[in-house]
Amino acid sequence: MRKIWLITLNTLAEMRQQRIIWVALLMALVIGMVSLAPLLIFDQVRAAGQDAIAERMGTMIVYGMVQAWAAAAYVLAIMQSSTAVSSELRSKTIVSLLARPLERWQYLLGRLLGIQLMAFGVFFFGLLIGFATALWFGVPLSAMVVPKLAENAVAIVFGANVSFALGILLPSQVAVLGTLLLPHLATLTQALGNVGDETLTLVAKILYYIAPARMPPDLIGSAQAEALAPRYDLFLMVLAENLLYATAFLWIACWWFGRREIRLGTGD
Repeated sequence: MRKIWLITLNTLAEMRQQRIIWVALLMALVIGMVSLAPLLIFDQVRAAGQDAIAERMGTMIVYGMVQAWAAAAYVLAIMQSSTAVSSELRSKTIVSLLARPLERWQYLLGRLLGIQLMAFGVFFFGLLIGFATALWFGVPLSAMVVPKLAENAVAIVFGANVSFALGILLPSQVAVLGTLLLPHLATLTQALGNVGDETLTLVAKILYYIAPARMPPDLIGSAQAEALAPRYDLFLMVLAENLLYATAFLWIACWWFGRREIRLGTGD
């Protein structure tokens, strides 16, 4: 465990020096601050006796700000994961690392944990700002915010794991693109299945089993209000399936990496 933790700390130190981290944080901060502007009239709306409208508006604004930080964390997780291994293969630093008494799975797990810790650090910082803002302005938050935030957390883990796995197998640009497109694969399968061509229908069925689980819209409601007939069982099942999907993706890539020969030559 100590070896994994050392790799994790080293990964965190590397990412702190990268410009993309600070650019993403700055963008999230700017978007978050701009989204807070309507809260300046929050008290006026409440004073006018429109409590329901004020509460709904406040919840939407605060949740939108948190979503900006969640998006920044998601982008960071994908971008950093896609180059986590390939960058060290190009620089050959991985050779000296693996020459030590360090298992390859320990190295991979340490790198991935470092990226996820950074991404969740950004996410939780956004949560802290969001809840502090809600407390400051007296904005009541619906209990529906909790499952929506859980959905954000699963998306970050999914993006990091899949991008990390694809980054081991493919060029980093392809890994990023593939990670962004995978969640929409189910929509593509539905479109192909409706064409009517037998070949495309077969392709759609194959893609259906390859694609991750898709969260049905309005399954439990929005961050402002619960659905009339929420399906929390199905909601949790989709989240669990996507976590398992990302884990399986990662396991396959780690298995391949464990069998790969790493040399000092220019071919790696």
